[in-house]
Amino acid sequence: MANKKRLATTVGAMALTAVLAIGGTLAYLSQVTETKKNMFTGSDNLKTTITETEWKGGEDYTPGKAIAKNPVITNLADSSTSIYAGVKIQFYDHNNKPISYNTFAEKYATVQYKDATGAFKDGFNPAWVVDSTTADSTNGLFLNYNTEIAPGNPTAAVFDQVTVNYGIKKEWNQESKVTTVYPVKTDGNGNYVTDEKGNYVPDTSKPIESTTEVGDTSVTFVDSNGVVVDAFVLPQFQIDVTGYAVQSADLTLEKGVIELKALAGLNK
Repeated sequence: MANKKRLATTVGAMALTAVLAIGGTLAYLSQVTETKKNMFTGSDNLKTTITETEWKGGEDYTPGKAIAKNPVITNLADSSTSIYAGVKIQFYDHNNKPISYNTFAEKYATVQYKDATGAFKDGFNPAWVVDSTTADSTNGLFLNYNTEIAPGNPTAAVFDQVTVNYGIKKEWNQESKVTTVYPVKTDGNGNYVTDEKGNYVPDTSKPIESTTEVGDTSVTFVDSNGVVVDAFVLPQFQIDVTGYAVQSADLTLEKGVIELKALAGLNK
């Protein structure tokens, strides 16, 4: 797990990271960093942890699957140290390229929280304030907790689960050795055409450079010899949640948020 720690010049501060890495059922992830309960100590006895009690580690998914993940920040400082808290959530696509929250929600999955009745609703827990100016940023989405956190107290979970979009598109299979594929040729009735040996006949007039295009899940793809190619798979995606904390003494919430965003590198 990547651990991050920064100190502000005037306030004790810390950062900690939890990671969600998910692969599709056809693209299993063999290396996954599990969330652990790590403690960091900053100046002025500032101690904070981030935990995810429902997170079970990396797992395969199918479209529509809900994956439990509930990042919570807890103030473990002594009786005199209250804090303000914030999180930066970084989203990554199947190429491990940073993408914005809005792109992630459109392309991959929906973040959801559990309300007082136990029902899941789209978005983040209302106790966490979303900075809408960061929703289109590839540098991460920023949220701050809406009140100070007393010693020994946890925040509400930032969110409680991630539900994969039903319409998620398959991506190029990095393990495939074929880069150009073809849809199977069809006859006038829409049936697949085969040769005298029973092999599919590729429609070579419609080549697809699969490394740059997404796959139509209703189409069977073959190589130039008519051999079926598993060229497209459900994509891997990843979410990193990094928590930040500053002492609330002598700070208004508004100023605390400025300090938290500075720690997150988002005050530019």
